[in-house]
Amino acid sequence: MSPSISELLMNYYDEDNLESLNLFFLANKEFVFRSALYVTNRTLAAEEAVKQSYLNILKRSSIYPASIIHDEEKIKSWLL
Repeated sequence: MSPSISELLMNYYDEDNLESLNLFFLANKEFVFRSALYVTNRTLAAEEAVKQSYLNILKRSSIYPASIIHDEEKIKSWLL
């Protein structure tokens, strides 16, 4: 069984595991992009929103407690 997105994020934060971070991004990229495209209705703006979302996760690792409590939906909402 593959790890959940909260487990991947927690592995990255706790162990600085870049492979987990990569798997986290890959697992969510389509969802985040489609959501951003729906809101912006522009491909370039959606791509920029995805990049910004992932940069926020990298910068704010200490304020994402949902990864610790295994709340998949909260993690997805933070991505948006």
